[in-house]
Amino acid sequence: MDVAYAYSYFEGIDLTAIFIFLIIFLATVLWMTCPKSDIPGPRAWPIFGNILLVSQFNSTPKRAKFVEDMTRQYGPMFRLFLGPYQIVFVQGHKHVLDVLQKRGREFIDRPNFIPGIKLSNKVKGGSGIVFANGDDWKGMRRFALQAMRDFGVGKSSLEENILEEIQNVADDLEKMKGAEITNLVKVMTKASCNVIHSLIFGYRYKHDNESLKHLIKTMDNIFSGPGSLSASGLFPLLNLLMKDNLKLRRKGLSTLKKYIEKHITEHRESFDPGNIRDFIDMYLVAEKEESERKSVVNPAALLTSIIDLFAAGTDTTATTLDWSFKWMIQYPDVQKRCQEEITKVVGPGRVVRLSDRRHLSYTEATLMEIQRLSNTCRQTKHFSNYQND
Repeated sequence: MDVAYAYSYFEGIDLTAIFIFLIIFLATVLWMTCPKSDIPGPRAWPIFGNILLVSQFNSTPKRAKFVEDMTRQYGPMFRLFLGPYQIVFVQGHKHVLDVLQKRGREFIDRPNFIPGIKLSNKVKGGSGIVFANGDDWKGMRRFALQAMRDFGVGKSSLEENILEEIQNVADDLEKMKGAEITNLVKVMTKASCNVIHSLIFGYRYKHDNESLKHLIKTMDNIFSGPGSLSASGLFPLLNLLMKDNLKLRRKGLSTLKKYIEKHITEHRESFDPGNIRDFIDMYLVAEKEESERKSVVNPAALLTSIIDLFAAGTDTTATTLDWSFKWMIQYPDVQKRCQEEITKVVGPGRVVRLSDRRHLSYTEATLMEIQRLSNTCRQTKHFSNYQND
């Protein structure tokens, strides 16, 4: 009796109407969950957004072409969605100036709410300088700037370190004479890494030293793999499919952490408050001070800040120098004119120093033009509007 009743009940239902209702319901749900924005951009899918286009942007070596094509279609300010997170691309001097300078305080934060960046900070053990926000960022930035002022830009100690590296680079290039054309980035990476190393730890390595090679390899491992704005950045569980890559990063961070801790221990044993030698000594001073920054400048923050300093100072410098060689080869007449100016101002008996800069106007203009034309950094770091997160 019950079975017969159930059969007759379903027989009376219009299955076509149910099917149409389900389609309308599903379409309504998808439309309501589809990311929306007043900023123009390609259609975004529910849940995933424009994840394929974001991944395409991250993977293509022709990022400028990608942005150029999107700008031509949607204008100088367009957006993509990484899942529910809106990524706004700003193109052109006027618009970049408006966002980063005129309205800079509105876009001062980093998007630490994105799962991939959260995971990266967790793996590193902290936000450091680059991905920190709020008081943590202000404290570490203040500390790092003070350290750079004391040991960095414009100081004779830094100039001497750079001059020593220049001589080592010249020696390396001399050894390559007559050999096949090779990638000079490796040579420049050793030099720029050594300069950062001397600022942080107080000494440098010879270019054939295995410890220097191991340090550079460790840094490469830490920064290997997809970026935070990728499919695995939106869905961190996808990193389980790349266990080897994640394992390599964790191993690199563990190795670097031990390396830094060893130097901190050695610095503690030889620390003299009247003779501050480097970045680590500055950290020990801050650690002892009874001030607000004591809670900000801690071992975890120091580790990630050192990683940030190596990342910011090594690759960009090495890439800029590599581009300089390429442009000079491309334009031998410019190379000759720079050499003539240097010879006239400096002479054959000594090396170029920072104090010569004001007399080397053509050479400085050439370097500025090289930096303008060269792709020394694939993109800026990500900025977040704290008022509209």
